[in-house]
Amino acid sequence: MDFIQFAAVHGVIIERLDQGRWVRVRTTDKPSHKNGAYKWLGDVGFVQNWATMTEPSVWRAEGVDMAAQRAIVRQASLDDDRRNREAAERAKWILTQCELKPHAYLAGKGFPDELVNVWERDGLMLAVIPMRIGGAIVGCQIIDDAGDKKFLSGQKTSGATFAIGQGVNPVICGMNDKVGGIRRGQHGLFDTSREGINPE
Repeated sequence: MDFIQFAAVHGVIIERLDQGRWVRVRTTDKPSHKNGAYKWLGDVGFVQNWATMTEPSVWRAEGVDMAAQRAIVRQASLDDDRRNREAAERAKWILTQCELKPHAYLAGKGFPDELVNVWERDGLMLAVIPMRIGGAIVGCQIIDDAGDKKFLSGQKTSGATFAIGQGVNPVICGMNDKVGGIRRGQHGLFDTSREGINPE
């Protein structure tokens, strides 16, 4: 049984196989939502359907023993750590290029006077939302005028929090929140439009 077939047994639908990172995908029980995920490392892989599984199931290619699996997973963990560090440094650099300004995305949500980090790049005005774990910047969310959101490649998102807008002790939104949209908290503005994301 290959990895895609293994994923299908667990109700996880893989339409395109990417290697070395957690990828959100649809599931057979909730095909309109990305309620599953996989991470494929070549000879070892992991799949999880959050509706039916409390932890990932492990796939091994034929002939791969436990010692080889541990070595593959250990190397993948080191690669993840390196990508996480690179993304954090990239986010810090991007923030040095920003100015505090109003942004069209927030204006469209009804907050035209709120200030956010804005990065002017290639003629685009991009809102940059720093993401933190334990107060340390681990990455950022980049939002264009239309509201399309992207994360930096390789950044850590599991357990990260982020806040939009200025204020003293702003309310913080965690990446596992599943309520949608932007709303104002007691001391600031925060975005809850992203669903929880698998560990990277």
